[in-house]
Amino acid sequence: IECMVAPAFVHNESQLANIDDVFNGVLVRGNATGDVVFYGKGAGKLPTASAVVADIVDMAKHLDTNIAVEWSSKKLELVDYRNVENCYFVRTSADEKRIEEVFGEVSYVTAEGVSGETGFVTARMSEADYEKKAAELGSVLQMIRVAQ
Repeated sequence: IECMVAPAFVHNESQLANIDDVFNGVLVRGNATGDVVFYGKGAGKLPTASAVVADIVDMAKHLDTNIAVEWSSKKLELVDYRNVENCYFVRTSADEKRIEEVFGEVSYVTAEGVSGETGFVTARMSEADYEKKAAELGSVLQMIRVAQ
């Protein structure tokens, strides 16, 4: 099982792309179901307070208990996040030659009025490989994962 909570860009075609305002969405991809989206209010003081209280009550009711999330009573092991593969949008002060030396072929992104930095999207790679390359590049200003 793979699980991560992190900011990510989503494609316009994604079911998550049009969720806004006080609504949250969770996309679950299953091998038998395909993509399933859960959508509803999740921001603002009342929905947030309700969610926090529900989580605290649930934790208290199941203290020291392994809650099964599939048809097995065995404890599930999560995939090490460093092995999860993504594409990454990166902002850096490095030049294109240096970027390509470290990351290989990338897709460049431009923003009107922005100077002194370069934006690009990497090929698909593991989180561990990205971390190694980002350290080698040494001038990463920001990184956001690109959802597939």
